[in-house]
Parts: sequence; C-alpha cells; structure tokens
Amino acid sequence: YNAKQRGDKAKEEAKKFSKAKSAIKMAHKSMEMSTKLTDEVKEKALAMIAELESMIENGDAPSEGKVKKLNDLF
Repeated sequence: YNAKQRGDKAKEEAKKFSKAKSAIKMAHKSMEMSTKLTDEVKEKALAMIAELESMIENGDAPSEGKVKKLNDLF
C-alpha cells in the first residue's frame, strides 16, 4: 500500500465504526420509544448489538451487512 491507499483504508474503517455506533444508538432509542416491538425482535436486536459492540471493542470493523440488518429490524 502507498500512503494514499493506507489513508483511504483507514477512512473506510472509521466510517464502518461510525455507522455501527450510530446504528446501535438508533436501535436503543427505537426500542425505548416503540410499544409495538415483540420480545423476539428485542432479543434479536440486543444479540446483534452485542455482536457489533464486541467487534468494535476488539478493533474489528463491523461489516456493512450486519449494520444494515440491525437497521432493518426497525
């Protein structure tokens, strides 16, 4: 990699972390506000959130697909 490619890759990973964090915040907010969510959907969302959070803590950039799945629940 040259310097530009490294910078682009770092920006891309930072964007993935940012999207995952905002999806997690939005999911928590949606669960707080919604009265129509079933326990099953809440459990699924919490499991997805836990998975994304552990990836973030380990420094692994979450895939866009996983973030999209969480967003699609709501």
